[in-house]
Amino acid sequence: MASSQKLTAFTNRDKENHTVGGILPGFPSRVGYFAAPSRGKRSACLNLIAREKPMFDTFTVVHIDPNTTEYSLLDDGDYKVIGFHQDGLPDPTSFDRSKKNCLILDELPFDSFSVAQKSQLERLMNFGSTHHSISIHIQAHDVFAVPISVRRALTHVALWSSPIRMSQALYSRMLGLKLQPLFDKLCTSRYDFLFLDFTGDGPPVRKNVFEVIDAYERS
Repeated sequence: MASSQKLTAFTNRDKENHTVGGILPGFPSRVGYFAAPSRGKRSACLNLIAREKPMFDTFTVVHIDPNTTEYSLLDDGDYKVIGFHQDGLPDPTSFDRSKKNCLILDELPFDSFSVAQKSQLERLMNFGSTHHSISIHIQAHDVFAVPISVRRALTHVALWSSPIRMSQALYSRMLGLKLQPLFDKLCTSRYDFLFLDFTGDGPPVRKNVFEVIDAYERS
């Protein structure tokens, strides 16, 4: 029996600057990049950041080397590098939620995080991202080094082919499709990757972000 009652949608004032994505991620997003060294993770990350509209207001990089210049091209205003071993992860509340904030976590030793550090990372990826307006780009050599609670918070994943097939198998199960044939057929360069979208707002499987893949096998 149909009811005349309907749920009311209430806005959240902590999330007033959120946007819905499409081919490009919306804001805020949480993007993971997983590949062996020298496969193009940083380049892919910077390509997505460069296409953000309107552009981010702040950039924060957490890096093993506090003196790195890897991301210096982002230094055009509110930009800072945090040395992980010196200062750890930033507190979500240190970000101004009225601004568009970008946080890059560059190949941190995720698999050796303490319980407290894992808890802080999870808080950043969930509460921090959505309630303090932070798009987070997290890079790692191995997807399984990243805590499962953090992997579950990702809106998008850039995944490079690897001789260790467990990464492909993980996301094949999550998406219900066979990724390995796509790697074998489409990713002919060491820099090619599959881009997976879990939001439902953009095409779910793509090559190098922009090339939509429609033909794939269900697992």
